[in-house]
Amino acid sequence: MNRALLLIPSLALLLPSLAEAQCPDGASFCAEIEVEGSVSIGGRRQAPPPPPPSDDNIVDVEVEVDAAPPPPPANVQVHPRRRGRVVVVRPAPQAPPPQTVVVAPPPPPQRETTITVTRTTNQVRVRRQQRWNRKFGLTARAAGMLSSQVQMGGLQLGARFRASRVFGVELGFGTYAGVDYNGNDRREHPVTFDFMFFLPKQSRFQAYMLVGGGFSFAAVDTDPDFIDDWDEFDTRYAYIGGQLGLGMEWRLSPLFALSADVRGFLRTRIDEDRDRNPEFEDRATGQTTNTSAGVVGTVGMHFYF
Repeated sequence: MNRALLLIPSLALLLPSLAEAQCPDGASFCAEIEVEGSVSIGGRRQAPPPPPPSDDNIVDVEVEVDAAPPPPPANVQVHPRRRGRVVVVRPAPQAPPPQTVVVAPPPPPQRETTITVTRTTNQVRVRRQQRWNRKFGLTARAAGMLSSQVQMGGLQLGARFRASRVFGVELGFGTYAGVDYNGNDRREHPVTFDFMFFLPKQSRFQAYMLVGGGFSFAAVDTDPDFIDDWDEFDTRYAYIGGQLGLGMEWRLSPLFALSADVRGFLRTRIDEDRDRNPEFEDRATGQTTNTSAGVVGTVGMHFYF
């Protein structure tokens, strides 16, 4: 046992020299062998504390290998830097293939068409009202007064101004002919001025009321037995009075309308002979008067512009 213990230090001293003898200069492959150990003499073996790392504790052992080493891999390069050391150099990893970035061309510019509507509901309503609410108009009426003692008819022309769809004024001039209350032939020319009120406002079919007045001039043949064609033999009358009426107007278009009404009138004479020659005389009582009344019906057409 003691001999074996004495041989261990000797063997440790011989190993380096054996290693150098086994790896001559120019060997193609050598390995380094580090031998570390401890020697204990005595009954109890106790491992010494590990020495600090230093170059003295490293034992280089060269081992010669007779067989040729296998070729290194393709990605491994062997460079003999120092004797007995193998340096493996790994090539850098290949860079990833360049990525092709496809840039889409910008979209063509879009044309935006902006439509501005300037007509609103209120504007359309106002224009419609203006279209229907025309201010001026010309009228033509056929009129007649029929009773048990009077048969007269004629034509009346006029001009109308409608300040709104509700209110208007009308000036008219007419010519009538026929037989009057006394049975005499009569020609009469009335001139009237009327105020008119129309309802409902937004309807094409409007009822209206009129109130007005005017003058009338008549030529009467007071002697039917005397045959003459001269106006100087006729008796002249002049009247002033008022009238009140109700009617309906149908607006077929903004330019044209039809109407029909009934007018009651009351008038009296204003000429110079009214006192000397009264127009009416009651045969039963002998009373005379120059005041007369009647009802006239008209049918008319109206042109607005």
